[in-house]
Amino acid sequence: MEKLQKQAFLIWSMILLLCSIAGAAQRVGCSVVIVDVEGKSVSNAEVVIYELESDWNTDRKKINVLSSGQANSSGQFKASFDCMMPRCVMVVACKAGYALGWDVLPYKDFARPTCYIILDKPVSLSGQVVDHQGRPVANARVQALPKTGKLERLEQSPVFGPSKWMTVNTDSNGCFEFKCFGEEVSADFWITAAGSSTTYKFTPHSTSSCGYQVGQNDICLALPKRTEIRGCVVDDQGDAVSGMTVVIRRNPREEGYFKNDYVPLSCQTDAKGRFSFINIPAVSHFLGALNTDVSKPWVDKTTICNAADLNQCENIKIQLDHGGILELRMVDKASQKPIRDMMLILSKKPEAENEWWFRRIFRTDSDGRVKAMCPIGQCGFRFWDDRYQRNEDLKLPLIKKGKTVAAEFELEPNESLKGVVRNPDGSVAQNVIAQMTWGQRVLTDSTGAFKISYDDFRENMVAMACDVKNNRAAFEIIGDPREPVNLTLAPAKTMTGQITDTKGQPIPAARVSVSIRGPGYLSGGCPEVLTDRKGKFTFRAIPGDLPEDFSFRLSVSTMNHGAFSYKRLNVQQQSDRAIELKSIQMSEANQTMDGIVLDRDGKPAPLLPIFVQGEGQYERTASTDQNGRFLLRRLREGEVRLQAGIGPEGFEPGRVTAHSGDTNVKIFMGQSRRHVPEVTIKGRQIPKWDSIQFQDDWNTTQSKPLLICFWDYQQRPSRHVVGQLASMKETFKKQNLTVVLLHAAPMDDKVREWLETKNTDYEVGGLPKESEDVCKKWGVRSLPWLILTDAEHEVLAEGFSVAELEHKLGE
Repeated sequence: MEKLQKQAFLIWSMILLLCSIAGAAQRVGCSVVIVDVEGKSVSNAEVVIYELESDWNTDRKKINVLSSGQANSSGQFKASFDCMMPRCVMVVACKAGYALGWDVLPYKDFARPTCYIILDKPVSLSGQVVDHQGRPVANARVQALPKTGKLERLEQSPVFGPSKWMTVNTDSNGCFEFKCFGEEVSADFWITAAGSSTTYKFTPHSTSSCGYQVGQNDICLALPKRTEIRGCVVDDQGDAVSGMTVVIRRNPREEGYFKNDYVPLSCQTDAKGRFSFINIPAVSHFLGALNTDVSKPWVDKTTICNAADLNQCENIKIQLDHGGILELRMVDKASQKPIRDMMLILSKKPEAENEWWFRRIFRTDSDGRVKAMCPIGQCGFRFWDDRYQRNEDLKLPLIKKGKTVAAEFELEPNESLKGVVRNPDGSVAQNVIAQMTWGQRVLTDSTGAFKISYDDFRENMVAMACDVKNNRAAFEIIGDPREPVNLTLAPAKTMTGQITDTKGQPIPAARVSVSIRGPGYLSGGCPEVLTDRKGKFTFRAIPGDLPEDFSFRLSVSTMNHGAFSYKRLNVQQQSDRAIELKSIQMSEANQTMDGIVLDRDGKPAPLLPIFVQGEGQYERTASTDQNGRFLLRRLREGEVRLQAGIGPEGFEPGRVTAHSGDTNVKIFMGQSRRHVPEVTIKGRQIPKWDSIQFQDDWNTTQSKPLLICFWDYQQRPSRHVVGQLASMKETFKKQNLTVVLLHAAPMDDKVREWLETKNTDYEVGGLPKESEDVCKKWGVRSLPWLILTDAEHEVLAEGFSVAELEHKLGE
């Protein structure tokens, strides 16, 4: 659950960053180096650098390409572009024969000297597109949106473009195949049928924590049943309103909305106020009329339309209300200058049951102003801008019908650290990296000055400057952050090392990074480097004169190895300027694991996220396929902990502890268990009843067929199965079948009382505290576990569900 919350927080943070635009465009320089998994330069790779723009009023996204071109013969690509701040920028590289590679330039780290893209080996990802009746859909456009969590900064954020690199068309049988993604990748899909304007979204799970895992080749994507929605927009007198923008999108408040989601559509009303949308899923939608012209007196209105009800598909009428004009101006309190390009959000709760919130998002102009048509009454107001402190107390004046009201707000700028970096001779140091704990990483300007925004300040936070080219650095503990900081560069240290596998063979293309560990915190340090073909790396501009309670932390990430335990470095103890580290060994991740996830009725659970953890294992998220099966690659030797699901599907998550290399690992929803390699007792006599303590005297040698159920009162699926067996007493009597309930732990009063409520009259026993050996002897691999024997107690069937019991008895 913590993993999911972290992912949800990061995804939401990314959304806010993408929609929060502050200030004028900033010139950004970017150097991209492209290599393969063996560290070889990939020449002539195509590179595209883009930022994602969102129209939050229509819920549409657009790629804004900042730079594109081809890497040189050394696999290098240099770009310079203007980017609105703050904004996350995606760098994507493609070359035939390799998997697609990408990285992100976070808005806090545009000063990163080099962005490394490692191109993996491609793995097939294929499937079929069918209609709602299961018939193949030929010539459909299938766009994949790949994502990965291999790097924490990527954290499953989908890559939206360039779409031509990630788009194929289905063949005459509706089949498609991608051969451009690596093993660490999963993908969502956007599908547009030939001749249709609707693009359907397919993702396995609503959390966006994973997509369809690469390596799956039997994916079936069924387009939903479609309908047509028609209606008109009228004013408060019932007269048609032309030229209104009408937007339709999936109702996100409906349970399971992601299963029939699509890219929002929009159109303009004609002279008679009419609009229509075709090929729309027969589900619940938001249908909104959007007024983008304040000269018209009408306020946006969004209604909820359930297209599953044919009566709600035809002749929909959206009746608009009069509003009032709001003129807002945002001012910087410190400078008294207008705040431009600030995002403002206006909202108001609806009064009618079948309507949705009024919500409009605006950006201030060069004078810090917006002008909006708002509903009458009190509107809510928020702003998103990293430059200014949040203020939840801002209140708009009441909006009056047909009137114009004005408001001006002065905002407190966020805290920032200002300073100047100088060379040892006192001259200003321009274009060197300046950073502070938890703040941005920026480049100094032509006067050596820098300004770094930060969210919080604590004792012992530091300011640091790095001149990588000249191997100089400066490091200073910040006293009063309101006072300017003067940093003077001094000769710094270099740090060299080598990354190898357990056999001492060098590991090329390993990402190595250094963080600063201070009293009570961890912060960014030196820019990331990549090991060369001999597995060697070098860090420059390592400040050497650190206080005793400060140190550095080294971390390593590779494509084909397990997780690396962070190594702490105290460079203060190194007197020379060249620090040579001992070789760092990484364990190979060459193991696989396969298995299946079963619900509490023993049926496969398709399209569920699986969270993977373990000592020395790279944490990742996978998913089950449409048959409930999963395959994990690139595991290192050792224990692996898996969790399937997170709860919203209506049942508790399932957890299992297994070992890399295990096969046919079963995860049962609602259970926590340890995987035991399969031991079957089918066709053999049941083991002796040693160590099992029965509640009443019972002749275990009597010649009668047995139905034995191993169960655990603490697990809901076990209680559910025992309840089912209790309701089948008459069936068992007719079969002359003795039912034996074996509790996988010692019996206590609570268990006995619960069994009495079921009135089972079955034979009841309990296992000792150390029950693992007993379960292994009986071939029990999960709970609940059913075993059926004949009259001579030879095992006829094992590990089946209650739903299969009638068939087993018939056999």
